[in-house]
Amino acid sequence: MKKYIVAAFVLLSSCTKDAIVDMTPINVTGEILFISRRISNSADWQMFIMNADGTNQRTVSNNLVRCSPPVLSNGKTKIAFTTYDNNFYYNLYVIDIDGQNQKFLSKAKQFCGSPVWSPDDNRITFVKNDNNVGGTNDIYTIKIDGSNELKLTNQNDNFSPQYFPDNNSLIFSSSNNTWTGIYKMSLDGSNKQLLTPQNKSFGDPKISPNGNMISITSNEWNGSQIFVMNSDGSNLKQITFTVSSKYLDTGFPRDGNGNPVWSPNSDNLAYVSYENGSPDIFVINSSGTGNKRLTDTPLRDENPVWTKDGNYILFSSNRNPNVASQIYIMRTQGQLQTPLTNYMGDNIYPTFLDK
Repeated sequence: MKKYIVAAFVLLSSCTKDAIVDMTPINVTGEILFISRRISNSADWQMFIMNADGTNQRTVSNNLVRCSPPVLSNGKTKIAFTTYDNNFYYNLYVIDIDGQNQKFLSKAKQFCGSPVWSPDDNRITFVKNDNNVGGTNDIYTIKIDGSNELKLTNQNDNFSPQYFPDNNSLIFSSSNNTWTGIYKMSLDGSNKQLLTPQNKSFGDPKISPNGNMISITSNEWNGSQIFVMNSDGSNLKQITFTVSSKYLDTGFPRDGNGNPVWSPNSDNLAYVSYENGSPDIFVINSSGTGNKRLTDTPLRDENPVWTKDGNYILFSSNRNPNVASQIYIMRTQGQLQTPLTNYMGDNIYPTFLDK
């Protein structure tokens, strides 16, 4: 769907050794939502929830889901997710975290997904392409009871919607087939405003929890990079600079840095970098200082997400050759990297559900 390259890579800076390394055993309460392949002889995905220590792993429902992150409501009581029907149409649903009260919201022929919850959890904004062939993606919004579906965009190719915390406006990416910009608009789709420079491509906007800053990822043939800017688009600043020494394939750019995720206090970003050729997880201050590698394995460490208290980061890794990708937890300085799942099938896209 996305027409820019989202990858990940980092400003290589000297970091002083931590004066005190916290090796206190991990002690987290809450639960973790993720998707997993656990059906024998099948590549299908299901949603699972487990305790934060990896115990009590159970399915949310029997519905198969697409290989995309299920999205928790802000109140942590419902999940938005996408699946396929028998005609291979995309279907958007919401369901309670205990697997009850599943509700169909919308469907589309080519794409229907990337849901985000409004701050008050009354609406879901998502991306949809219901054309028979070709066409573009547009931003839609719908009430969680399935009523009042509204189309908010009607030109270019649009994706990656995000709500501002004040619930007064949205941000999204829009591509005109030449370059991709970051736009802000009112909740009814009016007052669209370009926040990034024209003729330069940026995507994957992420609003900081306090609403003051936005992280975005550039689309460059010399490697994608992470930028930050104020919520009005001012003070655009590049904070990562490295690229992989390897090319994935002829004709594609080298991987750089991407998948930034804000810390709960809005001071830091966890992100994924390919500077050593394979994805690893780093953290960096929003100012671009204090860059630090957290993982260093020859395979894939990715999909970082913070716990609500900001003391831990969940991620997925296929570092163990005896199993597929598993869910891990570590301290935010990289200590005590601990697997929470141990299953032959893949386990990815963790989301922390605090209690």
